[in-house]
Amino acid sequence: MQKKVSQFVEKVSQLHEVDYGDFKRKVGQYLNELAEHKDLGRDQQRIIMEIRNNVVFVGTGDIETGRKEAISLAEKLK
Repeated sequence: MQKKVSQFVEKVSQLHEVDYGDFKRKVGQYLNELAEHKDLGRDQQRIIMEIRNNVVFVGTGDIETGRKEAISLAEKLK
């Protein structure tokens, strides 16, 4: 799981989208890949949903804020 989280953080860090809609679609895609992990505990599922809600569904529209929040929450998955 730690490897997948590191890959997620790296991918989100390297996103250079100009439009927040494009950014959140990519983050959503990366979250789906992360959520495919078979052994996710309840807390990990909750954190993934929190990222999805805060960045993808309700996001502020600011890419840097979304990036920081996604990475910060993902670090809790390790």
